[in-house]
Amino acid sequence: MFLYDILERFSNSEFVNLNDLPSYSFCLTYLDARFNLWNYFLFFSIASLIFYFFKNGKRENVIQVLKRPLLLISSCWILPLSLFQTFANVQHHWYLAPILPFIAIVTYTLIEFLIERFYQFKYVFFVVLAFTIIRQFTFFNDAKSHPLFVQKIKDESHSCNEVFILGKQFKQAHLLYMSHTFPNRKMINSINEVEKLNPSTCLIFYRKNEWEEVFKNKKMELVFCEDREEVCFFRRK
Repeated sequence: MFLYDILERFSNSEFVNLNDLPSYSFCLTYLDARFNLWNYFLFFSIASLIFYFFKNGKRENVIQVLKRPLLLISSCWILPLSLFQTFANVQHHWYLAPILPFIAIVTYTLIEFLIERFYQFKYVFFVVLAFTIIRQFTFFNDAKSHPLFVQKIKDESHSCNEVFILGKQFKQAHLLYMSHTFPNRKMINSINEVEKLNPSTCLIFYRKNEWEEVFKNKKMELVFCEDREEVCFFRRK
């Protein structure tokens, strides 16, 4: 497990997906995507702390902030994993999920330090906090509870005797939608199994450019293809 999950994922380029090449800015991209406006607070707070130290020379005040136990243990979580992922050959957002709560702790601790010294800064903090809460509330109550392709497939599936899913390279989120929409669906793992399908059987698969030419020779009719999600719906003639 150590060799596979740590050493090889860090150094072995064979693990790398060509569409997802590693980047030294991976951690910054992750913060921008998951931390939203608060990542700018983090960077601004760090820069302000450094500026305050050099301008006022009150090193003891800064050290007192950095010596807080919760801030220290948060740093011990954040720094090693961030450095590891920055230079690793395999980079996924979920690898950094364990450090996100600790980044929040560090961010708020530094914001609190700034509020103590710049009273007006608290108004900016509360405005951004209110914006975040409203934005998240709106996001979770959005009427679009599932992707458009799910509704399209559901509308078209009334003419299908059976629904099959070609499981190759399907996104996990898409498979979850399929499981709820078609509880009696069946999985196909090989393109050769398409030959055995009965007429009026429907097939859902991923990435039109990989399968369209193959299905033309197997008497499959393209009903629609959602280009944005790369999910396609075929019916056997």
